[in-house]
Amino acid sequence: MSKRVIKAMGTGVTVVSVFFLIRKLCSFHLKPEQILETGRLGYLMLLSLLFAVHMVIVGVPWKCITEYISGIKIPYPLVAFVVCKANLYKYLPGNVFQYVGRNEIAVRQNISHGKVALSTFGDILMNLVSVALLSIMLCRGGIRDIWLYYNLQQRLWVLCFGGGILILLAVIAGIIGIQIRRKKGDRRKLRFGKKVVREIVPRGMFCMAYYFFLGIYTGIMFYFIVSVVLGENVLVSQVPLLMGGYLFGWAAGFVIPGAPGGIGVREAVTVVILSASFDQKIILEAILLYRFVNVLGDIGGFLMADIIYTFSAKTQ
Repeated sequence: MSKRVIKAMGTGVTVVSVFFLIRKLCSFHLKPEQILETGRLGYLMLLSLLFAVHMVIVGVPWKCITEYISGIKIPYPLVAFVVCKANLYKYLPGNVFQYVGRNEIAVRQNISHGKVALSTFGDILMNLVSVALLSIMLCRGGIRDIWLYYNLQQRLWVLCFGGGILILLAVIAGIIGIQIRRKKGDRRKLRFGKKVVREIVPRGMFCMAYYFFLGIYTGIMFYFIVSVVLGENVLVSQVPLLMGGYLFGWAAGFVIPGAPGGIGVREAVTVVILSASFDQKIILEAILLYRFVNVLGDIGGFLMADIIYTFSAKTQ
């Protein structure tokens, strides 16, 4: 299949994704006063712009992992364009197309689809583990509340088993990455232990630190919605809890499918963690507004990445 045909198919999927994105936006049932109230619209547009910037820079860890596994340097404007374009696919039914869409870079850079898929898998693991760790550090008290609320002590073995599986998958992904580099002609005579220390650990630490930064970035945006947009009085001591509660809800919503009681997993978990310190109505409205910001930011991020990629292609 030619690159032109694949590009046309990708464009078609993007157009369909925009349709589902608009439908998603309408499904929020936001009242006009929730958005058009004096000052709110300006704040929401500013946050949408900041989230668009977040989408443009979110592909750095994936680039790092993909370059290591493939041994091929990839220009970041192309990475940002592919990531932001694939991100629109998450609005398609199925919620997996955003990751499948990243394989466009395999076609554009002549990289094995298997290597790109492995890189995406490693990126997902790194993102999830980093955000989960950051959220636990920020809101330990809130995690304790949800632990007791859902009686998770009786399901401790399930959590331990799930954590063990994540660690095992990360180790397997690292080993496969080493083997792929070795097959590609990397003939350096390093023992496995030294190879891990010199190559995988530094990259892993960089990716985790970067996702910590992005987690704090998005957490501050959620705090801004609660404190400034909705006017809730948030004490300085409550800021880490507020940010951590949102991030933990995001991680839980990423892993757990379904919508118990008609409420999304992200909302349910975030509300349980923060309900002891904040009004549930405020938290739910903040999440709703943040999702509105996310949708606009996804569109803005794609447009920004497209402009950057087009400009960089013309200057080369």
